[in-house]
Amino acid sequence: MKKLKSFFKLAFTTKEITDLNLLCFTDDHVKKLIKMNKDGKYDELIRATRAVYYGFLENYNLKEETSDHKKEHTETVAQLIEELKESLRKLEAFLRYLTGKKTSEYNLIFPEGLSEISRINYSNIDDKLSRILFQLKASNTNVSLEIIESIENTYNTYQIARKSQLKKKELYSKKVKSKSELRKDLCKQLQVNLYSIAKDHINDSDMVEEFFTENLLYIRNQNRLRAMHTSVA
Repeated sequence: MKKLKSFFKLAFTTKEITDLNLLCFTDDHVKKLIKMNKDGKYDELIRATRAVYYGFLENYNLKEETSDHKKEHTETVAQLIEELKESLRKLEAFLRYLTGKKTSEYNLIFPEGLSEISRINYSNIDDKLSRILFQLKASNTNVSLEIIESIENTYNTYQIARKSQLKKKELYSKKVKSKSELRKDLCKQLQVNLYSIAKDHINDSDMVEEFFTENLLYIRNQNRLRAMHTSVA
């Protein structure tokens, strides 16, 4: 026998059900409720479900939009880091040609040689670029001001892009948290609907098909789901 406490657990919160699956399922469910609501019996369920559905849908779309923007900023920042690395590799080769690897000028700018450039990442790029640019300007090498300014301009562009990226990451995290709370509300409402309808059709399990298309919860092809979710309840 199924334990009584299992009936108090939310059936829709499992990770197997994606946000998009839940949206498609709810959209379909509300349409079926409307179809079966000839005497106004389900007016309150329809109203309540639509309210949480639209709230979750709006936040889901905002989160997806924010995710796309975050991805674009991340790609831009990664590209700028690679551009800086390539500029520094050319600078290292030029400096090695001008002064040789054993000179103090070279070692102040590239104490670890080329290996230092390959290890540049988000966490150390500010320290390394600040030091390299400072030493370049303070050194007596024949590196032209044009080369220094070119690296400096790319680094400035990187800093601006990095700030924008971090802001998008913060915004994305807030949207994810907000979406999680709205999803819980929708799951609770669907559970209420399930029990309310089941109460009216005890021992007639075939009626579930009249109100719920359960297979929508487990479709794994998200592109197919997006194509299906072209209208809202």
